[in-house]
Amino acid sequence: MPSNDYRSALHQVIVQYRLDEKQPYWRNVKLLIERGMLPDHICKALLHKAKRAAQDSRGLPRLSPPVSDSGTALLRGRTPVRLGTVLEDPNLVIGVRFDRPFHGIVAGTTGFGKTTLIRSLLRVIHEFNQCAQRPISMIVFDRKSNDYADLPARFGWRPLLASTTLSDWH
Repeated sequence: MPSNDYRSALHQVIVQYRLDEKQPYWRNVKLLIERGMLPDHICKALLHKAKRAAQDSRGLPRLSPPVSDSGTALLRGRTPVRLGTVLEDPNLVIGVRFDRPFHGIVAGTTGFGKTTLIRSLLRVIHEFNQCAQRPISMIVFDRKSNDYADLPARFGWRPLLASTTLSDWH
């Protein structure tokens, strides 16, 4: 490879697999590349390490694209509410449609982004409700009392504390 190609290849792997979002190490490497401060021979060595990290991230659970017609619409970007993209192919969009009832579950180990995904979903539902003829009702249970505590003030929701609300039911 000619000079600077290792730099661009390393940058591409970091961006494509979002390594910079997963680990501060790769965020710093990306920053050094973008500022032209990382020599090409170092990038060559780091490229192998980045490819291994990307390969490791492929084994992690991820959102699988649905196979139904509505799933196909989501993948082609014809979704009213966009949540993000598929890690392996940023051109594939993940989103939700609110034209019919839907159910979902968000599961994963610590640090996988469950809270981030749910917060994104709550934000887009709130935005959808601002102009929807049929707004969506939501009940958010915040077991830890800190993952979603800022949302009632931010979105104008009415918070109910389980400790006081449930004690009134005796």
